[in-house]
Amino acid sequence: MSDQVGAASGEVVESPGTVEERMRALAGAARRLVVDARSVAMQEESAAVARLSAAKRAQASVAVLPVQQQANTLDAQDRRQLAEQAAVLAPGAAGWEPGDGRWRRGNLAAGARWAGFVRVGTAAGTGVPVVLPLLGTTGWCVLPSSAVTEDDFAEVSTDQVLPDGRAVREGVAARATDAPDDLAGRLGQDRSACLTVVQQAVLRVVAASEPFGVQVETFDPQVTGVMGVLGAVTSRFGQVVSRPVHDAAGLRSVLAGLGEVSSMRAHRMAQAGLSKFEQLQARSRSSDAHRVLVVLDYPRGVDQTAQADLVRLAQSGQARGISLLVTFDPTAQPAPGVNPDDLLGPLSTVVAGGDELWAEALPGVSVVPDGPVVDTEAVCRDVVERTSKAALPTIGFTETLPPRETWWVPIEQGEGLEAAIGFTDADPAVVRLRSGNPPLPHVLVAGAIGQGKSNLLLALIHNLAVRYSPDDLEMYLIDMKHGVEFARLGPGPGRKAFLPHAKVLGIHADRTFGVAVLRHLNQELVARSQVFKQMDVTDIAQIPPGGLAGLPRPARMLVVLDEFQVLLDGDDDLATEAVGLLERIARIARSYGVHMVLSTQTLDGTPKLTAKRDSIFGQVPVRIALKTTSNDSQVVLGAGNSAAAGLQFRGQAILNDNYGATGDNRQIQVAHADPDVLADLRRELWERAGGERVSVPRVFHLAEPANLRTTVGSIEPGRDVTGAPNAWAGLPVAVTEQPATIPVRHEPGAGVFIVGDGPADALGVITGLTLSTVLAARGAAAEIPKVVLLDATAADPATTVGKRALTDVLFAAGCSVEHVTSHESITARIFTLRDQIRDRQVPGPLLVLGHGLHAVAGMTQNPEGLMESPASALDDVLKHGPGAGVVTFAWWNRLHVVTEQLGFKRSSVSAYIFLKHPQDGVRSALGQPLLRWASDPARCLVWDGIGVDPVLAVPFAPLTASEGEQLALQVRPTTGRTEATR
Repeated sequence: MSDQVGAASGEVVESPGTVEERMRALAGAARRLVVDARSVAMQEESAAVARLSAAKRAQASVAVLPVQQQANTLDAQDRRQLAEQAAVLAPGAAGWEPGDGRWRRGNLAAGARWAGFVRVGTAAGTGVPVVLPLLGTTGWCVLPSSAVTEDDFAEVSTDQVLPDGRAVREGVAARATDAPDDLAGRLGQDRSACLTVVQQAVLRVVAASEPFGVQVETFDPQVTGVMGVLGAVTSRFGQVVSRPVHDAAGLRSVLAGLGEVSSMRAHRMAQAGLSKFEQLQARSRSSDAHRVLVVLDYPRGVDQTAQADLVRLAQSGQARGISLLVTFDPTAQPAPGVNPDDLLGPLSTVVAGGDELWAEALPGVSVVPDGPVVDTEAVCRDVVERTSKAALPTIGFTETLPPRETWWVPIEQGEGLEAAIGFTDADPAVVRLRSGNPPLPHVLVAGAIGQGKSNLLLALIHNLAVRYSPDDLEMYLIDMKHGVEFARLGPGPGRKAFLPHAKVLGIHADRTFGVAVLRHLNQELVARSQVFKQMDVTDIAQIPPGGLAGLPRPARMLVVLDEFQVLLDGDDDLATEAVGLLERIARIARSYGVHMVLSTQTLDGTPKLTAKRDSIFGQVPVRIALKTTSNDSQVVLGAGNSAAAGLQFRGQAILNDNYGATGDNRQIQVAHADPDVLADLRRELWERAGGERVSVPRVFHLAEPANLRTTVGSIEPGRDVTGAPNAWAGLPVAVTEQPATIPVRHEPGAGVFIVGDGPADALGVITGLTLSTVLAARGAAAEIPKVVLLDATAADPATTVGKRALTDVLFAAGCSVEHVTSHESITARIFTLRDQIRDRQVPGPLLVLGHGLHAVAGMTQNPEGLMESPASALDDVLKHGPGAGVVTFAWWNRLHVVTEQLGFKRSSVSAYIFLKHPQDGVRSALGQPLLRWASDPARCLVWDGIGVDPVLAVPFAPLTASEGEQLALQVRPTTGRTEATR
C-alpha cells in the first residue's frame, strides 16, 4: 500500500509511517548539523578539545567536553527544523520554555500519553532547544562538572565516554588536599545544578504525561526536599509522585516494589512474546505507568543489597518501563560491596555545573541549562485537576461473560468451577475453584479501602451465577461489616427479582450469625460425608451430573465471607469457635464441593488469626490482592511478595494461584461490575430459574428486626408433638428461617415473660407470639382463642400503629379482640380474669397480652374493699390460667419489677424472652451464672424453660399499617368467615 493516500479533496495526506520516517530523517540531518558544527568549532579553536576517558561498555554513547558553538554554524532554517523536531519529541510541557505563559494556563499534557523526551536547555550560541530521552531509556546519571578535570580527558576515539566513578572520586580527593575550600564550594554549586536538572526533568515528565501515565519515587538520603516542588501532587496522588524516602528501610521497600513490577512485567511480556514495555502498554487492557526512580546523592545511603537491586533495575528497566534518575556525589564513600561503576555504566551521563550542561546523548553540544519553570504551583494544580477528573481504565463486566449458549451447562464429572473477573492484558483473568489436580479450593481477597474489593466480589459472584445453574451452585454471601453490596442480591421493596443462587445473605452480619453460618457449613460437611459413603466416592468431582446410587449430586457451595477477620475479633468463646470451624472447613471442604472466599481490608491486629494464619491460609492457594501497603501485600500474597503495593489504579489486582509465589503473580484489571448491568442480569437469571417459584434466600440484617409479614407468607405456623401451637418468638440467629418457638400448652407454666427495654421491640415479640398462636390453632381446626390486650402504654404514639395493625389482622383471622387501655380498667380486668378462672367460667381459650405492665399504677396495692392486690390476682391468672385455657404473654421493662409484682420465684411462668436488659438479671432468671448477654439492638434471648441453652434470636418488628393490610388479606378465611368482635 502506498504511504500516500488521496483525500477526497484531491490533496495528499501523509500516513503516520511517512511522518515518522521524515522525523527520523530530520533527526539524522540535525545530528549531522551538530557534528559539522562541532568540527568547524574544533578547527577554529587552537586549544585541544579534551574528552572524558575511562573504561566503558562498548555500547555506550559518546560524551565530550563543552565545545564553543558559533552562531553562524546553523542557519535560520536549520534552527527552525531542529526546534520543530524538539517539539515533536517533547510535546507540551515536556518541551516548553521555562518562561512560556502556557505553564499557567493548564492542559500541560497537550494530548501526550507520556513524555519520552524532556527539554534541558538550549544549544550554546544557537538558542535551539535541547531535549534528551528519558522515559523508555535506562535513565540518566547526573554528574557535577567540578568533579571532572583536564586530566580526566584525553584524545580518544568517539566510542569512549565519561570517566568511571572511581576516577572521579579519586580526582576529587586529590584536588581536595590542594584547594579544599574552593573545590568544596564548586562541588556544592554543581550539586545544586545537578539537583535542579533532575527536579525540572521530573516536573516536565509529570506535567506532560497523561494522568497516571508516570509514577515517580524518590530516595533522598540528605533530605534535600528537591521533590517538594511537586508536594501538592504528592498530597493528593501519592501514586503519581510518592513521598520521598530517606533511610535504608524506605529504599529497600521502594526497590522491592519496583523489583516486583519489573518481574511481573517481564513475565507478562514473555507470555505475550513482547520485547518492549511500550508493546505491553499497547496490548494491555489496563494502564501501566512508566516508573521513574530518583536516587539523589548516590552512593550515599546505598548498601550492598540496595546496590544489587539498583543495578538489576538499571540493566533491565529500559525494556520494562523503568528509568532511573541518579545524581552522583563524588565525595560520598561507597559502602562495602558497592561499586558505583556498576550502576552508572548502563545510564546515560549528563554533566551539570556552572552555566553549562552537556550530555552523552548529544556529543559535542554545549547546553545552556534551563532555569525553573515559571509557575510550579500552576503545574501542580493542573496535574491534580486532570488526575482527579481522569477516567480510570475500566473493563465492562459483560466482556467477561461466556457465550450465552454455555450458560448453566451442567458441571461435567471431573470439572470444577471457574469465573473470569477481568483481564490480564488481552487475556481473561480466570479464577478457578476445584478439588484437585492441583487443588484450588479457596480464595483470599484483600485490598485497601476504596480499591475495588466489593466490585471484585460482585464480579466473581455474578460471573459464576451466569456459568452455573442454582442446581449446581448455591451461594452463602456474608458481609461482616457495614457494606450494602449484598443487599442488592436479595429481594427488596419494589424488587421481586434476586440472585437465584443465593441461599443466605448476611447484610452487615455480626459474629454470632457468622459463626452460625460456619456451624451450618460444618453440619453440611458431615451430611455430605454420609452421602458420599453411600455413593462410594471421596470427591465431588467423581460424581456425574445425574448423581450416583440413586442419589442426586449435591450442589457446590460458594461461601463468601467479606471482612471475615471480624469473626475472629475478641478473646472469647465465639472467636475460638470461629477459628476452629474456619480451620476445619478450609482443610476438608474441598472434596465436598464447598469453596470459601475470604475477603478483608487488612489482616493486622487479629491475634487469633495470627496464631492460626498458616493452618488456615495454608489451604488457600488462590490469592487476589488489590492495591495495598507493602506489609499487607506480603501478608496476603506471601512473605517477600509486595507486588500489590506497586499497583496504581483502583481495580488493578495481583492474581496468584500458587500460595503467593512471586513467580506466579499476574497483574489483572478487574471488570467494572456496573450496578444496573448486574440488576438486569439478576432479573434475567431469576426469571430463568422460575421467577416467583424460586425460594427466597435467608436474609439477615444486623440491628434490624425480622419481618413478620414475610415469615407468615413463607412458613406455616406449626404445633408441637402434643398438638399445642408453637408460638413464634423471633427468627434465630442462624441459617435456618424456621422461627424460634415456645409451645403454648394448656398446662402449668404456660405463657411467656417478656423482659427488657423497648416498647416497640416488646410489641413486635407479642405480635409474633399472638398471631402465630392464632393461626396455628386455626390450622388445626381448633377453637380460635379470644384476645384480651391489657395496654398500659396506650398513650405511646410509637406503638399505636402496630397495635391497631395487630388488632386488624386478628380480626381478619376470625379472632375477637378486647382492648383495655386505662390503668383502672386493666387492674379491674385482671380481677375479672382471676374470678373467671376460679369459677371455671372462661369463655373458651383466651390469650392475655400485657404490654407494659410495669407502668400500671397500684399493681402491688390492695384496692379499697379488697384484701389482695392486682399483682396477686395476676399471679393467680398466670399460675392457674393455663389449665382453664388462659395463656398470658406479658411485657415488663425490668426483671426486678416482675419480682416486685409476682414474687422472687416467679414459678408460675417458665418461658422468658429477654430484650435489652442487664446481664446479671438475665443470668439470675435463667440460673446460668456464666451466660453472656450483650443486649444488642434487634436481638432477644429466648428460653422456653425446657431446653438447656437459651436461643439468640431476632425479634419481629411491630406491623406497619401497610403490612397489617397485606396480612389481613392473607389470613382472612376464604370461605365461611368466622365472626369476630373487636
